[in-house]
Amino acid sequence: GNIVLLTITPRSYLVTAMTISSTPALMAPVLGPPVGGFITTFLNWHWVFFLNVPTATLALIAALRFIPNIHAAERTPFDWKGFALTSGFLCALIAGLDRIAHKGSARELGALLLIAAVSLGYFAFKHARRAPHPIVPLRPLRYPCFFISTIGAGTFVRIAFMGLGFTLPLMFQIGLGLSAFHAGLLLLAQNGGDLLLKSIAPRTLRRVGFRAALVSGSVMIAASMIVCAFLTVSLPFPALFAIMVAVGMARSVHMTAMMSLRFADMPQSEIGGATVLGNLIQSLSQAFAISGVAALLGILAGDADAPSMMDFRITILILAAFAVASAPLFARLARDAGAELTGKVQRGLREMREEDERLS
Repeated sequence: GNIVLLTITPRSYLVTAMTISSTPALMAPVLGPPVGGFITTFLNWHWVFFLNVPTATLALIAALRFIPNIHAAERTPFDWKGFALTSGFLCALIAGLDRIAHKGSARELGALLLIAAVSLGYFAFKHARRAPHPIVPLRPLRYPCFFISTIGAGTFVRIAFMGLGFTLPLMFQIGLGLSAFHAGLLLLAQNGGDLLLKSIAPRTLRRVGFRAALVSGSVMIAASMIVCAFLTVSLPFPALFAIMVAVGMARSVHMTAMMSLRFADMPQSEIGGATVLGNLIQSLSQAFAISGVAALLGILAGDADAPSMMDFRITILILAAFAVASAPLFARLARDAGAELTGKVQRGLREMREEDERLS
């Protein structure tokens, strides 16, 4: 989907295109939690899975109807060796992280799987460096905007963001004693707040620039997490709802900027490979975030049946530290990084030409 979008969109409209494409993508997390919470609370959790059938059918029809049939300019052979090494690495890593988060003998198996993952990852990396057409190309890492937004600062923010997404539903239900339905409504508020500010993202980035937006956005995300860490049972539900709207608004422009900046200095010929690598790193960040949070909560809870409110607070504060750590890394971006994506460069050149014509 990203490759199609990036192929047909002029670079100067990329931020606007990302804003438009991410808005429907936010509708799923806006509608999903309350619908899932309603079904789990008032019907049965098994019914949640039947939502996939009509949803997937509609998605298939829409893809066949609206997605252009774009063919690659050059066909390359499929990298079977790279596929085997990379998929083996990912399977071992995700399974190992999942088992490390549990107690007892499962952790021993998890440790063995992680050792296997490190070995497979090493050979996959060596293969990707040498293969003429690797399934996961490493060439995009040469571009500063891609590196910082994907691996450098971007990894810290994604771990914080995805870790919070895993922690909050548990904290709402276990720590604050809310039902699955009410927890879903609070997640709806968070994603709704994100959605509210999507429309101003292009204008904000054009005015302040990517570097300032990402540095300040990282601090705002961390601050919103600190607020979440100190939520209490005594707060009325409307106050919780309003706070979660503000939490979603704090991340909105930042996430749009980070997604768009990934391709700011990327040549068109390498966008496909960069998309593959970026999605892989995002999936790894999600695996580390969720498994790490689950393991941390398990350690903090000790022999208790469930984590306490203090355990959730400590976990969220650690995630906030990850978000803050990304700010100095984003500050290393060039002052004009990503200016072409907002159309600011084109507008500046047009104004200069108009001024020259006026003077002449």
